[in-house]
Amino acid sequence: MKITARFDPTSANSGSFLATANGKFVAINDSNVNLDLAFANGFSDTLLAGARRRWGAQQPNAYVGGTAQSGLGGSAPNVSQVTIVTYTLSEPIPETYPSPVVRQTNIGNSVPLATAATSIANTGNAPATNVVTIQPSDAASPTITIDNSGNVTIKGDNAGVLTMLLQLLGGASPSVLLAAAGVLTTIAGNCTIAQHATVQGKLTVDGATTLNQTLSLIAGAINGMVISGPFTVTQAGTICAHGLGAIPLAVIPIADVGNSAATGPYGVNFGTMTSTDVTVYNQNPAGVRTWLLSIY
Repeated sequence: MKITARFDPTSANSGSFLATANGKFVAINDSNVNLDLAFANGFSDTLLAGARRRWGAQQPNAYVGGTAQSGLGGSAPNVSQVTIVTYTLSEPIPETYPSPVVRQTNIGNSVPLATAATSIANTGNAPATNVVTIQPSDAASPTITIDNSGNVTIKGDNAGVLTMLLQLLGGASPSVLLAAAGVLTTIAGNCTIAQHATVQGKLTVDGATTLNQTLSLIAGAINGMVISGPFTVTQAGTICAHGLGAIPLAVIPIADVGNSAATGPYGVNFGTMTSTDVTVYNQNPAGVRTWLLSIY
């Protein structure tokens, strides 16, 4: 046996090689290109991509032409090469032909393959093409899926029981789902909500809270509130600085529970209120130590 030719079918659309005096050879197509072969005696045949074939004696010392007929889709192979091995007429040719080039054959197996990459590129594919799928052996469905339209699903796996942690949905009405019901979600740093926030459950605030804008209620709204005092509110009326900087919508007098003087009903003169002051009355002539809760 003898290797008489070796060429890359992607570098040229056609070419030729010389068969031996007996014209007996094996062609190994380790490429993604299907080749049409033309023999000197007028015969022709096809050498498929990823195939090995043998031919018997043709015309002695004749050239065999090869023309690229078509190519397989997908990424470029690691090797693109056709090898011609010739044999004498009496020399046996081992193995069975035609047969595939085993290195390019997809042999299925369930053995996990350890791989590492610094980046993933997925360019030019149709929308919603899957890019990443991760599924543990104990789960009935993937824990992580990512496609090229921005759809992302991340689930936690606990002994095969999956819990939604994050879901990003693209399309005409994109949305974000953060954690399933009952899952504790913690924001360790600051959080800014540029538009609206809807709280369907309970809202508990443990720290100091600053309200910079209007608090809208089901009926009406609260723009601000101030507690001022203490003032000694008398029967004749006491002018009190409420500290709102606007005319109050409501003023609630709060009597000092430690005050020994008896308190009677309070009165507020809404007709004379200004953005700074309000006149408050109490039926106790001696006056009652009082704080005001003013709201606007």
